[in-house]
Parts: sequence; C-alpha cells; structure tokens
Amino acid sequence: IRCFWVLSPQKLTGFWVASGFPLVSELLVLMCIGLVLTSLVGALKGLSQTRIRGLLAYSSLVESGWIGMVCLSSPKFLLTYIMVYRVMLGRVL
Repeated sequence: IRCFWVLSPQKLTGFWVASGFPLVSELLVLMCIGLVLTSLVGALKGLSQTRIRGLLAYSSLVESGWIGMVCLSSPKFLLTYIMVYRVMLGRVL
C-alpha cells in the first residue's frame, strides 16, 4: 500500500483540480486526443520493457491517460477509479 502513495498522488492531484474546471468543446477534444495518445504510447512502449523500472514508468503513462479520461467524464467516476486502483495495487504489491 505504500507504493500507492508513492505512485499515484502526483497524478491524482492535478486531475482532481482539473476535473472542476468547465472546458470548451474544442479544448475538450484536444485533451481527449492527447490523453488517448498518452495511453497508447505508454502501452506500446511498455510491451518491450524487460526491467521493472521501465515497466512502471510506461505503466504510469497509461494510468495518467486513463485517469484523465475518467476525470473529464465525471468526478464521481474519478473517486471510483481511485478506489478500484488502490485495491488492485494493494493486491499486486
């Protein structure tokens, strides 16, 4: 559970703040495209990793993309995502 506090808060804080701001549709579309690309790059680069450090770095990119998309859809979903992620991370670590 300690790793959750090391790996997640720096991402969650920014997304939590951003979830309270209304966005114009053009900016929303650009943010969605950027978040999807972030997740894709992290996933594709993570496939070739053999070291745990590199895998955690690219996994962090994928998680940031997912958190951003969830944050843009609904702050309520963000809380659910945080709880599910914490349970999953607790089982792995």
